[in-house]
Amino acid sequence: MRRIIVFKTPNPNPKPQKQQGDLFQNLPEELMMAIADFLPEKELVSLMLASRATYGATRSQSFWKRRLRLDAPWYWEAISTSSPDAFANYEQEYQKIMMQARRPVELAKRNQHVSGLANRRRVWQASQEALKMYAELCPLDPNATTESISEFREEACSHYFARVADQKESGHGASVQFFFQTAADMHMEKSVRFFWTNKALGGISVRVGDSVLSFGNCSTPEEASNVVELSADDWLEKIILNISIDSHSWQDPRYNTTKITHDHFVSGLTCYTLSGKEYHFGESSGCKRLLEPRPGHGIVGMRTDWAEGRITRIGIFEHAAGLTTF
Repeated sequence: MRRIIVFKTPNPNPKPQKQQGDLFQNLPEELMMAIADFLPEKELVSLMLASRATYGATRSQSFWKRRLRLDAPWYWEAISTSSPDAFANYEQEYQKIMMQARRPVELAKRNQHVSGLANRRRVWQASQEALKMYAELCPLDPNATTESISEFREEACSHYFARVADQKESGHGASVQFFFQTAADMHMEKSVRFFWTNKALGGISVRVGDSVLSFGNCSTPEEASNVVELSADDWLEKIILNISIDSHSWQDPRYNTTKITHDHFVSGLTCYTLSGKEYHFGESSGCKRLLEPRPGHGIVGMRTDWAEGRITRIGIFEHAAGLTTF
C-alpha cells in the first residue's frame, strides 16, 4: 500500500491570541479607590502600572492627600514656619508643598539623596520600631494590666491588620489584648458591645465573666451602642465590617471649581456566632471587610488603632486551641 505524506505549511496569517482585558475597568471608581486604600505603597504602584483604569481612578488630589497623611506622616514635619496660623489656608499650603516637592521627587526618581525628608523618615521608622518593641512588653491599652498574661499570646497569630477608616491627624491610640487568659475562660458567659460615634464604629468592649476589655472610644452612652450576648459555650465565628464612603463636595473659589473629598469609615457590621446566629448593626451597604480565622482556629484576641473617636485599623488574633464549635 502506498503511503501518502501530506505536508502542511504554516498559516501566513495566524490569528492573534486574545489578550486579557483590564479586570478593573468595569468596577465603579469608588470601589477601585477603596481597593487602593487597603494596599501598601509598593503594591499600589504595581496595581497602577498593571491597570490603566486604576491609574485613572487614583489621579485625584484628594486621594493622594489622604495617602500622604496615612503613608508618610513624617512629611508634614518638613514644613517649618514661625507663624502660628500658617495652616489656616490648607489649599494654599498644599500648593506650596507640591511646588517644593517637585525637585525632591525628581531626585528620588534618580535614586539620589533627598535631604530633610529622608532624615525624618528614618526618625519615624525608628520610632515605630521602638513602639512595636514596647507594645510586646507592655499593653498599650490603659485598661489592661501587666500581671495578666494570656496563655494564648505566644502561639496566637494575626494575619491581617486592615485599615477600615481614614484619619486626618497622624497621632492615634492602639490596643493589643487577648480575651481569654486561660482555656477555662472561654467557657464563661461573654458579651461584645459596639460603640458608635457619628455613625462610625468608635469602640469595642468585650466582657468575659467579670473582666472587661476596651478597644477604641468606648465612652459614648450605651444608647449609642449595640451588644451581642453570648452563652458560656458560644462565641464569635466571624465578623463582616461594612465600610462606607462618605463624599463631600465643596466649591473652590480660587479656580471656581467643585472638588470632592472622600471619607471611609465602618458604618455597620454583621456578627456570626458558633451557634449559627447572626447580628446586624448599623448600615448594611458598603465595601465588605471580613474578620475570620483560618479553618480549625478560633478568635482569641484583637488589636486596633483608633483616632478622632473612631477605629481606623482592626485585626483579630487566632489560635488553634480557640473555640471553633458550639
